Amino acid sequence: MCVAFISSVIPRPLEQTDLVLRESDEGFKETHLKRDSVFRMKKIATLDTKIIVGTLGAVTPKIQKELDRKLLVALGLLQID
Repeated sequence: MCVAFISSVIPRPLEQTDLVLRESDEGFKETHLKRDSVFRMKKIATLDTKIIVGTLGAVTPKIQKELDRKLLVALGLLQID
């Protein structure tokens, strides 16, 4: 399983592969995040599924689509102008 780094410490400047999700954003509640957070799609890791105990939250299909796009950019498979 691949996981992305998520932090409530939002860096400045943001990278084009970062996605900030704010408490006021549609779909924030479903994530179960406690405050504004950044998904850092350049910071991914693979984990053995045996160590995964459960899930804490989820993202909406709209947010997932944007995360997928940012991951493609991080992997060099898509360029953003």
